[in-house]
Amino acid sequence: MKAFRLILKIPMPNVKWWREDGGSIPVENIVDFGKALQILEIKREDAVTYLCEASNEAGEGAVHSFDLKIESVPEFEEEPGIINQPPGLSATFRCSAKGVPEPVIAWSFNGEPLEGQNDETLTYDSLTLSDKGVIACNASNKHAIPPEFTKQPEDISGFMGKKLGLPCEAYGSPDPEITWWKSEDEDKGEDEEKNENEESFGEY
Repeated sequence: MKAFRLILKIPMPNVKWWREDGGSIPVENIVDFGKALQILEIKREDAVTYLCEASNEAGEGAVHSFDLKIESVPEFEEEPGIINQPPGLSATFRCSAKGVPEPVIAWSFNGEPLEGQNDETLTYDSLTLSDKGVIACNASNKHAIPPEFTKQPEDISGFMGKKLGLPCEAYGSPDPEITWWKSEDEDKGEDEEKNENEESFGEY
């Protein structure tokens, strides 16, 4: 009686990757003998449909596809500027941002939220002296949280020639940048401006 050994030879499949929009895929992004596609640094233009197909000597398999959706923190495209207008005239501030999901715009006046103001423009039809102040615009989505103060400076007295420290702390996502300047200075020059971390003190 003779024994036979049955050996099955399964051809190694050849995996092909491509983008539905016809864009190129760098060779180094296809790893593990074609079994995986990796993107080392995702960019906005990578948000397309990808397809893959496996084939060998026995034939071709089904084509599989998937969509890559990219989300991002808001980025300002336009920010409100300084407007100097006499009373009685109008003033319009503009603020726009891009991001995924689409950012929500929120306006504030002297640090206080302006309820119901979520458009990309904020208009004052007839200015009064009480409208003088700081207008700010925030853009947020689930990946970014507008800065909120956890500790801010208060009125304080100091002795001439002595050192004085004023705390200012805030949280948000991304981490907020703290900027100090004197309120009477319209332009924040490099000698007045100080950018510190969220636990910084302004010293004079």
